[in-house]
Amino acid sequence: MAEESKEALIPRDPRDDILSHAEVAISREHELTFLEAIKLYPKAIGWSVLMSAALIMDGYDLKLISSLYAQPEFQKAFGHAQPNGNYQISAAWQAALSNGSNLGQMVGLLIGGAVVERFGFRRTMMIAFLIVPGIVFIQFFASTLAILETGQILLD
Repeated sequence: MAEESKEALIPRDPRDDILSHAEVAISREHELTFLEAIKLYPKAIGWSVLMSAALIMDGYDLKLISSLYAQPEFQKAFGHAQPNGNYQISAAWQAALSNGSNLGQMVGLLIGGAVVERFGFRRTMMIAFLIVPGIVFIQFFASTLAILETGQILLD
């Protein structure tokens, strides 16, 4: 009886309730099937797909430009005529286009870190998603290798 009265006098820590509720919630979420999780968290799934698509397309873009060097139409549009009648992109421009992506990524990561700290990840991604179509237009309508390089640096 004396111990019960002592326990009643000791105040309970409210964090204990929060932790026990969190443990129950975690165990329930771990028991969800894939379809149940999709129905329960559609917004989270949507944002996850959107962010993943951005990362996938970024990796795709890095490889795309180097695959264009061998395409006859690309060579004719941006290359120099060779004595045999074919067109060729100079090695200097091939290196510049390939390495421009890396330069754009390094500078973008430095700027992006500061922007994320100030505005948050979600707002930064939304702003980036709004800017990207304009930069894609720079690449799409590029008439010279310099404009294409500018778009490549800005996009990555």
